[in-house]
Amino acid sequence: MPTSLTWYDWIGPEIKCLDDDDGDATAPTIISGLPSGEGIKYAFVKWSARGDRLAITVRDDASSTTSLYIIDALNGQAIRAAEGLRLNAVTGACPYLWSSDGEQLLLWCVPEANMRDIDSKIDRLFTPPEGPVTKECQGKKQETRTYANTLKSPYDDKLFEYYTQTQIVAALMSPSGAASTEWVGTSTL
Repeated sequence: MPTSLTWYDWIGPEIKCLDDDDGDATAPTIISGLPSGEGIKYAFVKWSARGDRLAITVRDDASSTTSLYIIDALNGQAIRAAEGLRLNAVTGACPYLWSSDGEQLLLWCVPEANMRDIDSKIDRLFTPPEGPVTKECQGKKQETRTYANTLKSPYDDKLFEYYTQTQIVAALMSPSGAASTEWVGTSTL
């Protein structure tokens, strides 16, 4: 699915506050605990409402997973939030939302049922269209398939619904940065 989302190879090793309350420059905080290396990409960087935490999604190309990390702005320590959950960023939209108090996150996750035996499940759930779908243009200009309107068949509709089905999870952040999670519901993005 095409998207304008940009995944970055590296976000930098430090957080630097431009000024503290007195107008003085502060020393940068070194970030530690984030995965790095070949196939690791970063996106969706968002500050909590209080500005004491930074959330970032990390994509690992090797395992095709998107995870959420929370960085403490004071000490730079990054902790993986919601261990074992896989964020659903299939539409290119941010797969999480900070609460107004900065203590909770709502996470859009791939439902557990969709995670098990993914390849054979798709084969069982969906019957591909019989034969190719062709059109003859008879020497005239013909409308081509565009990214803005790709759902052309019931099969396309089923695939879209399958990939955008999302489990909504509330993650409560503890003072240590760890998150306890609670299932909220299931929805389609």
